[in-house]
Amino acid sequence: MSKLLIEEHPLQVLPGLAKEIGLNDAIFLQQVHYWLNHTDNVIDGRKWIYNTYEEFIEQFPFWSIRTLKRIISSLRSKKLLDVEQFNKNEWNRMNWYSVNYSELKSLEREMNDTIESDKMAPLREQGTKVGQEGTTDGAKLEPSYNDTETTAETNSIVADKSDDDTTKAFTETMLEAIEVVTHLSEKLSESIENYKQPSVAGLHRWAKDIDLAIRKDNRTKQQLIETIDWIHDGEGSFWIGNIKSGKKLRSQFDTLTAQRAPAKEKVNIRTKALQAFGVGKPFFVFKDTNNDNRTVRVCLYGDYNALYDYNRSEYIAKDQAGKVWDYIENNFDKIVSDSKAK
Repeated sequence: MSKLLIEEHPLQVLPGLAKEIGLNDAIFLQQVHYWLNHTDNVIDGRKWIYNTYEEFIEQFPFWSIRTLKRIISSLRSKKLLDVEQFNKNEWNRMNWYSVNYSELKSLEREMNDTIESDKMAPLREQGTKVGQEGTTDGAKLEPSYNDTETTAETNSIVADKSDDDTTKAFTETMLEAIEVVTHLSEKLSESIENYKQPSVAGLHRWAKDIDLAIRKDNRTKQQLIETIDWIHDGEGSFWIGNIKSGKKLRSQFDTLTAQRAPAKEKVNIRTKALQAFGVGKPFFVFKDTNNDNRTVRVCLYGDYNALYDYNRSEYIAKDQAGKVWDYIENNFDKIVSDSKAK
């Protein structure tokens, strides 16, 4: 097998492997390795496991299916994961997965070579010449590096060192933090054209900040995700360009929560409007001052009872929708009365 993978069940990953191939790739590869050690499915002398994407997501609830597909594609391109379809029936396109241990072994050797090279770097920089004339006989040359040192980004995503100092387990709050920052990154991709995804190291830093928000600030994963959804799918669109990291989400959380409070009332008014007017039936008319005072006939439409321009068959822009909801809320009884009169 490989020293880069763990034989135990808990969701763990070696920092060195995560740094080399990416955090998400390392998590998935480690879990496939675990499952391979607990399966009896042997094909052509090699163990394989199979799962649907939905079944994988049950194991990795902090990823979306799109993220999962991207991880599998990445590992295949690195030749660390083999994916095959062994089913004879054409209608059964179930994927089977196995770790490419020979390729992983090559990666392990490359990593070891890099580590050894890094360890010797201080000696080379100091101009030390081992075994040549001019060195002090019997002197013990010690390289000036600390082999227990880890990078800051590695420390940001894993818990304290385990007893044997070879593995680091994710804490429960860190797993929740990873789910939150993954959700934030995906929402930013949907909302911002040509959005540049953060690097693995960047996501690590995001997760560290959200982990602190959960542990130190007593935020919950649900609160954080609901706030992200409010920014991107609700009435907090002003914040889309401002909340672009875990650090920003943590530092602005109180302000965001305060601004979300009125929105809770607007959710109630949406329910009241739905009960009073139904879906797809115009119930309110206003003049759009941003578009030559054109007349807009408003109805409710969609899963979230969004405001819809009945004549033009399009949703009312978010910035304007908030003002319209304010007016509907403040004049609800009159609007209901006028609607019944018509």
